[in-house]
Amino acid sequence: MELTAEPEVKSKKEVKKYSILYVDDEKSNLRVFKSLFKKLFNVYTTEHVWEAFEILKDNPIQLVITDQRMPEMTGTEFLEKMIPDYPDMITIILTGFTDIEVIKRAVNKVGIYKYITKPWDFGEMKTTIDKAMESYQLKQDNLNLVGQLQDMNVGLESTVKERTKELSDLNDDLTKSINFVGKLQNSMLPKPEKLERKFDDHFVIYKPKGIVSQDFYWLGGIDLRGQQFTFLALLECKGEGLIGSIQSFIADSLVNEIVQARKIINADDILQFLFIELNEMFSSDDNTKLGGKVKASIVSIDHINEKLNFAGVGHDLLIYHEEDLFVVQGTDEDPSEKKGAIKKYSLKYTEPVQFYMFSKGFMKEPGEESDLLDVASFSELVTELADKPFDEQHIAIEQKITGSFKNNEQVDDYTVLGFKL
Repeated sequence: MELTAEPEVKSKKEVKKYSILYVDDEKSNLRVFKSLFKKLFNVYTTEHVWEAFEILKDNPIQLVITDQRMPEMTGTEFLEKMIPDYPDMITIILTGFTDIEVIKRAVNKVGIYKYITKPWDFGEMKTTIDKAMESYQLKQDNLNLVGQLQDMNVGLESTVKERTKELSDLNDDLTKSINFVGKLQNSMLPKPEKLERKFDDHFVIYKPKGIVSQDFYWLGGIDLRGQQFTFLALLECKGEGLIGSIQSFIADSLVNEIVQARKIINADDILQFLFIELNEMFSSDDNTKLGGKVKASIVSIDHINEKLNFAGVGHDLLIYHEEDLFVVQGTDEDPSEKKGAIKKYSLKYTEPVQFYMFSKGFMKEPGEESDLLDVASFSELVTELADKPFDEQHIAIEQKITGSFKNNEQVDDYTVLGFKL
């Protein structure tokens, strides 16, 4: 058994907040993982499942990473035995492509946070662990809030002044939690410098109505057999309260996994896999599908062959190419209900091309009488502005949208993304 945990701490800056247990029957994997992550976390490693239970009993562990194929028992069998005693543990399974279907079936049974296909790289593993620890901390914060609520019940017969103070403290805590989710969401959005590296010019209008947003956008890229691909996703999850924003987090993670791990490059295939995963994750006893609760669009760009393809569910795309602007419509049908609902649009661009992705939180419903824009009027606006610099387009579009709101009061979250290749 190999155990790694820093025994002495010289300063407060060196304190490692989280501990990881890594179980794998291959010693080389244990050594590599330990060498890469021991400076960031308290790392415990073992090649034997029975020793893993001893480590868990004797040490405060927040995250367990286990290989699926081990001689003593599989990773899922190990987690099934572990979870009853450690229900709040964050768990990750390492698996080969041949085991993915087995892992999917085990997700609901043992609550796996995520599976990572082998071989993994440091960047993917580090990102996954960081997000797992954020999820763990958020859960702990929420449990603390529940504990505070329980403590409040003890004092129900106290004076009005005491109850008012308790409610005020609770409201402050809830506000802090929502602010935390908002900061977490913003930290996961693509950084401006990353967008600048990918595009000749661009603008981003990202407008949550509240602290958190049900809109989310994602940027990624891969090199595949000498070809360079860039991907943009715009996600819109309509849930109540924080549910929509949490679903957006999950959808963002799934898109990243579909592109980066599975190397899926066609926009329609990415969306199809996304809806399959989301429906499996959020399926209920009555087999209710996501339906119109999730809207999404994907743009895939092949830089070497100068080819762009798009697919959308509930989202459209505007393209300005060769001095003409046209609308590419996404499907309004539920892909989980109708096979083949998602269609791919492809464009070979021979000269600079501009494209605009947008959610519809600033648009009126069909047949609604209001000053809000619709796809047609928004397309006319973009046509008028297409020859102007992107910073001018940004200002003009945002002013037009804001002016369409009654008393300038925003009606919903909305996002507009403009890019030039």
